[in-house]
Amino acid sequence: MKNISVMTDNGTLFKYMYGETSSYETAKENLAEAKAKGYDSAYLVAFRDGKKITIQEATKK
Repeated sequence: MKNISVMTDNGTLFKYMYGETSSYETAKENLAEAKAKGYDSAYLVAFRDGKKITIQEATKK
């Protein structure tokens, strides 16, 4: 898989992220692809202005 980025949480926990898009539909497709490749615990994460937000906040119109 390409477009992998790494984020640390408290300097000890590493979180690997796949893909970056402003499209919710594309994000869901990326999630399905990751799960199909065996990453069963994959989930969507949303950011706004560099801060983590909920998916509900991200999908509000």
